[in-house]
Amino acid sequence: MLPRMAVAKVAHAVLIVLLADFILPSVMSDGTQYASGFDESRFRELQRGASMGEVKRALGEPLLQKTFADGETVFYYTRQQDERDNYRLRNVVFDRSGRVVRRVAEFYID
Repeated sequence: MLPRMAVAKVAHAVLIVLLADFILPSVMSDGTQYASGFDESRFRELQRGASMGEVKRALGEPLLQKTFADGETVFYYTRQQDERDNYRLRNVVFDRSGRVVRRVAEFYID
């Protein structure tokens, strides 16, 4: 059985995720532009280690693709429509071998 303090920390973390990902975006304006073919449920199902081709088959072409000096590549599936809009950031980050290392799902309030 987990100590009471550990349970409280986990509950707090879950509450923050719910607030940031679901509650705030549902009551605030959302000026997110999505890539054609993007689907939130398929985005959330992406697994670490998936290839760039697998990601494109699941989500379509990104709005933007950038490769950085360290070899990391980021697919940007959303962007802010207007610089004053709140928006959902949805990115997929790949290592130098072209495999998913993480998904980025955030809600920005401007």
